[in-house]
Amino acid sequence: MRILPILMLLACSALAMAAPPAELAELQRYFEEVRTLEGRFTQETLGPRGEVMDRSEGRLAIKRPDRFRFVYESPFAQQIVADGERLWVYDQELAQVTVRPQGDTLGVGAGALLSGDYQGLQRSFHVEPAEAEGWLALRPRGGEWDFQEVRLRLEQGVPREVLIDDGLGQITRFLLEDLQTNVSLPERRFRFQPPEGVDVVAPADMPAPGADG
Repeated sequence: MRILPILMLLACSALAMAAPPAELAELQRYFEEVRTLEGRFTQETLGPRGEVMDRSEGRLAIKRPDRFRFVYESPFAQQIVADGERLWVYDQELAQVTVRPQGDTLGVGAGALLSGDYQGLQRSFHVEPAEAEGWLALRPRGGEWDFQEVRLRLEQGVPREVLIDDGLGQITRFLLEDLQTNVSLPERRFRFQPPEGVDVVAPADMPAPGADG
């Protein structure tokens, strides 16, 4: 899946007492005060010299607990929707929908940072001050994650920039813009119904998705 590991990153973070007071306060404020988040994002893949090798853009909506929708608008159309129980990935070009239990996906990407539970994230990551001022470095406590390190920068209590290092020479940068917090987001925004005629791929032991998505 082209962008699933990235989005699932945007929803993971944790708190550590070693973090500087300013960064710690920003992180605490996000988890304690932000219940919904809406805005735009830019995702970039960086080369070995920091050059931008690939870029995509779109819109995001997040609602606690564990609900999010990322709509990729360019250069290809794709949607990632978490409804609290299932995670849907719709690739419009391939006319294919992949669905999995949401709990099974959080160990392969970064879905919990923006939508997850504060205490759960704290158990999953070591958080330390990064070398650059204003940044936090998140390192997985276990081996179930498919990235080596995440660097996170917050402004005014919300995430603004994420750098994801997969440990294999690839870094993905995720920029959040035009953010609005604690806006009304109805539950229907986080439901997904596969369009007619597309292939739906699901685990063999998972019940077939219903029409309510």
